[in-house]
Formats: sequence, structure tokens, C-alpha cells
Amino acid sequence: MSDRDSYITQISHISAFDALEDADIKETTEWLKASVAIHKPQNMNQHLGVIFLVVSQDGKETFLLHHRKAGVWLPPGGHVKEGQGFQEAVLEEMKEEIGVELPFRDDKPYFFVKTLTRGANAGHIDATAWFIAQADNTEQFTFDAKEALDGSWFKMDEIVKNPEFAHIERPLKKAMELIDD
Repeated sequence: MSDRDSYITQISHISAFDALEDADIKETTEWLKASVAIHKPQNMNQHLGVIFLVVSQDGKETFLLHHRKAGVWLPPGGHVKEGQGFQEAVLEEMKEEIGVELPFRDDKPYFFVKTLTRGANAGHIDATAWFIAQADNTEQFTFDAKEALDGSWFKMDEIVKNPEFAHIERPLKKAMELIDD
């Protein structure tokens, strides 16, 4: 199976949280079927990304980075390079952004979103598969200072109530529901 077919299969098997995620999944699978280029730098307008939501063992906290270019708190992640599968991209981004490889809760993405970027790299669309990784909430990760201004653990139930984190509310709520099951 080609990487492109693998992306389509994994994205299309995500159970949508809401109508917006459903639309993002459908639009992206069509884009993946039709587009010649789906990776940076061949396509700078829209490309694939991964995010890994680091969740504490008890499922109540998550580790976020204050992303330097975006100017907001986000889970770690990055772009999928040509020739990489989603899981390979996540493992590479873990090493780059927090200095360690963490175990996946599931090796399949649990959420998918298309995002118009903001901040220093504003104006393109990241088509992003989200994964859940687990860690001990006492762990202090070594984050890449080129990528992030700060890194910290946050209580997930407080984040979803805080308007400052509205940009990650939907994937956090979905993760909280999955973890509670």
C-alpha cells in the first residue's frame, strides 16, 4: 500500500466527532486522491501534518508547548515528510519537539482537522492527523527552543472551558471521551 493510500485509509476510518470533522475528513480524502503534491515543500498551500496529544496516565492532564511561530499553546507535532507514514512522522516529531519517544494509546489517528495556520507561518492549510501518546505527568520534557517558548502540563477539563484554548477544544473533548471509555 502506498503512503498516500495509507493516509486515505487511516483518515477515512476516523469516527467523526462532529459535522466539521466529518467535512474535513471527506475534503481531505478527496484532496489526497486528486492532488499531485501533498507534502511540503512541493505544496506550500496545503500539506499533511501530525499532532500528538500527550496525555497523563490518569487521562486528566495534557502537555502543551507554547508554539513560537503560531503564538499559541498547542500539542507537539509537525509536518509529514514525503515517504513517511503518519506514525513515523509522529515518532520523529516526538524526538524533535520533546526529546523522547512516547507510547501511543492507539497507533491510529483519533481526530482529523484542516486548519488555516496563523502566526508567523499564517495563510496555508495544515491537514492534520491527531494521535494520543501517554506519559507520566511528572515528566519534564526537554522541548526544542526553536519551536516553543515554553512547555507545561495542563488539566484537560480546565482547558476545554478556557477561551484561550478554543483552537484545540474539539480534539481535547474527543480525546477526553475516548479516554473515559
